[in-house]
Amino acid sequence: MGFFDEMKADIAARKAYTAHVQGNRLAEQGKAAEAKVKHNDALNQYKKAVDGGFSKPSYLMAYG
Repeated sequence: MGFFDEMKADIAARKAYTAHVQGNRLAEQGKAAEAKVKHNDALNQYKKAVDGGFSKPSYLMAYG
């Protein structure tokens, strides 16, 4: 795994966390359908991050 692979995994984790937070905010606003889309996007990004070798616990706890 090279430097750029680690960078891609890091970017995917950051995108995942951002989508996760946005989904939570949408859910709080009562926008369930939009929240579900954001949460699904977050799950896909978390998966990319983990598959890419990302292992920082702060992000992985949100994935769990």
